[in-house]
Amino acid sequence: MTAEEKGSLFRKRFLQTSFGQFLQIRNEYSILFQALSDEDVQRLDEMNIFFCRSYAPSCVTELKHTPAVETMRLIVFEAEHLKKLSPEEVVAIILHEIGHVFNPHQDLQQREFNADDFAISKGYGKHIKSSLTKSISTEPTAFDNPINRARVKRITELLKSNTIK
Repeated sequence: MTAEEKGSLFRKRFLQTSFGQFLQIRNEYSILFQALSDEDVQRLDEMNIFFCRSYAPSCVTELKHTPAVETMRLIVFEAEHLKKLSPEEVVAIILHEIGHVFNPHQDLQQREFNADDFAISKGYGKHIKSSLTKSISTEPTAFDNPINRARVKRITELLKSNTIK
């Protein structure tokens, strides 16, 4: 796949032009694009995975030219939460969410570990950990729970053993 073909497929994953533009402000779009392999982008396309941003706690989002597909997997990100994180943490979260779709699992904790492992495999282990730690601290009602604490502990152990970056 050429860089142009990869870029075209990737751009089509964003159902709102504004979300792609939002990610370009701090270079997150480019960082994410570089983190994903040609095969990853091809898989996003084949699995009809799209990205969208929202404004919590509720909002109306207008999606134009939405493709007609039998099944669409829509990964939604809350814009105000992303603004609180570093660009690398945002990329880590997006990779984590892609990991959920690429590695489905029935058990909730294992599902989270699998999604973390996808972000870790792309070199974003310390960033998924820092985003989790930050979110647990700043938004405990939403993030401070046993599974997220287990995720932080697991990633910390992997970082200490130098098996990830």
